[in-house]
Amino acid sequence: MNELMDWLPWLSVLAIPGVINIAVAFKQLADDCKFLPFFEPFKTGGVWVWAAAQFLVPCFLFWMTTSMSTRPTIDWALVSQALGFGVGFVTLMNARTDTGFFTLDIKIIYARLIRVAYALIASKETGRTAAFWTDVERILNLCPDLTDGVDFLENYFRNDVSLTAEQKTNRQEKLDAVLKKNSRAAQAEAILALMDVRRADLPNMLLRFGCSPNFLKQHFPKARIYGGN
Repeated sequence: MNELMDWLPWLSVLAIPGVINIAVAFKQLADDCKFLPFFEPFKTGGVWVWAAAQFLVPCFLFWMTTSMSTRPTIDWALVSQALGFGVGFVTLMNARTDTGFFTLDIKIIYARLIRVAYALIASKETGRTAAFWTDVERILNLCPDLTDGVDFLENYFRNDVSLTAEQKTNRQEKLDAVLKKNSRAAQAEAILALMDVRRADLPNMLLRFGCSPNFLKQHFPKARIYGGN
């Protein structure tokens, strides 16, 4: 324990590339899992595997490509080096890195670790997600009028400050095309592709598209419904 405490200042610097990589990679994870309505990251083992890979690989590389084992003076130059390494990790990942002891194809190992994590996430989420969206598509096909739901999505995307102007325009164009489609099946399919709202807002959106309160209560028992008739 004393040895660990002695190393704590250097371990803090060593962690910088890993923290940067997790922060950047989390956006990709969120995008990849946006259509998993019941996804709870902190309760999913695959996410912990993903986080370990995202954190440990850049930390390990930084250790192997610097003199951290000699406990160098912790100054702004060392911290800057750690920051630069973290920011440049994507470029480093796509190259073969010579550590001085062996040549390691980081991209292959890194990608395999991430795929293992995603496989674990998929094994838990895929079945129930497919069943859920199949039920939603069936409800959309039976809904007498999709206008209220489309209006909700228009207002949702228009007021989402996290979207760029280009993203808002792209979504609006797709929404404008929805009700012009010739068949209800085509409309339902197009709407499903646009249901990338935040999980907390999903029940309220589905209510606008004709999902019954019983259906929402079954799948989202803790949700707060603040819209609809």
